[in-house]
Amino acid sequence: RVLAQDTPIVFLDEPTTALDVANQERVMRESVRVSRQQRAVVVVLHDLNAAAVHADRIVLMNHGAVVARGYPHDVLRQDLLSTVYEQAMVVLDHPFRDCPLVLTADMP
Repeated sequence: RVLAQDTPIVFLDEPTTALDVANQERVMRESVRVSRQQRAVVVVLHDLNAAAVHADRIVLMNHGAVVARGYPHDVLRQDLLSTVYEQAMVVLDHPFRDCPLVLTADMP
C-alpha cells in the first residue's frame, strides 16, 4: 500500500518484523529499488545487519538523541554500538558483502 501511493518520501517503521529471512530480504531490496527511483526511503530498524547491508546512510539514536550519522562503516562501530546498547559488540567486515557485520559479544 505504501508503494502504491507514489509519494516522494516513503517511511517504513520496522517493515521486516515477523517476516521470515527470505521475505525480510525482499522487503529490504524493494526499499532500495524504490530509493533508486529518486524517492527518499526512511526505514526504522533494530536489525543492525539489515541496516548495514541495505542502507546508504544510517542514523544511530539513543534515547531520542542522534549519536552518529553517516555511512554504515562510519556509524556501525564497536565503541558506539557497545555504548548505545550497553552490550559488548564486535563489528567485522562482512565476508560476502561490502558492509559491516555486527555481532554481540560476552560482557567482561
